[in-house]
Amino acid sequence: MVTVTLLKECGAMLLKVTPKGSFAVFERLRAVLNDCDSIHERTQYMIETMLHIRQSKFVDYPIMLDELDLIDEDDQIAHLVQLNPENGRPYDPDLNLNVFKHDPDFEKNEAEYEEIRKEIIGDPDESEEEEAGAGGEESDEDETKMPAETTSGMEILDMTEQDMVAFRRNVYLTIQSSLDFQEAAHKLIKNELKPELENELCHMIVDCCAQQRTYQRFYGLLAERFCRLRKEFQVAFEQIARDTYYAIHRFDHTKLQNMAKLVAHLLTTVGREQFLSPIKMATERIVNI
Repeated sequence: MVTVTLLKECGAMLLKVTPKGSFAVFERLRAVLNDCDSIHERTQYMIETMLHIRQSKFVDYPIMLDELDLIDEDDQIAHLVQLNPENGRPYDPDLNLNVFKHDPDFEKNEAEYEEIRKEIIGDPDESEEEEAGAGGEESDEDETKMPAETTSGMEILDMTEQDMVAFRRNVYLTIQSSLDFQEAAHKLIKNELKPELENELCHMIVDCCAQQRTYQRFYGLLAERFCRLRKEFQVAFEQIARDTYYAIHRFDHTKLQNMAKLVAHLLTTVGREQFLSPIKMATERIVNI
């Protein structure tokens, strides 16, 4: 709500300059708040918050922030110009200032201006040298700290999953270059799989099978070989079968057919009923009316 935000920032000044105007504004907000049936809850909450801020005399929203580097009122030079001069004579627009005039004492005047500028804002060359010196000291400190940091050792985490991509590529090339499932299984087992990559290997075998135009018994025998090799692979393929069943509506006909034949092959060869755990079968009675 723009009104509440504006009152938060300018309410203290408005209360100081025109108390009656501030009172009228808050009375209008109070009238809107009383009509709670036609306003949103968020608007009601913002108006109530604004009324609490007014009761606290805008303590958290001062007229002028202390962080601002402002000129003191005693040092300010204000140029007051009246629209209607008292003597009735119009102001001189000083149009001659728009015309270039040669200054014979240009260098002298520039030197005086440079001295005045240095007194007010300082010498920029000196500030740059100080910053350069401070930067050099910081760089020296960083150089002294670098050997200690390098010797302590750092653990680098690869968030790009390049290792996983390389592993999947290696599995795919190994499967495609093998003559039969025994050679593929031997090559994959020879790679000394890490525990966290066993599930990914099973997913890769299933993905390769699903991407084929027709089902190939090669992938069923390969999955069977891994299931007989270790129980962890059986659990992984069972989990993949359950996930596939729950997301069966997302697969196309070819992928669904390949997945069904792969699960059927594992069900008939490995013979674990966990492959059918997500399927709930019930008898249906047909009543003739």
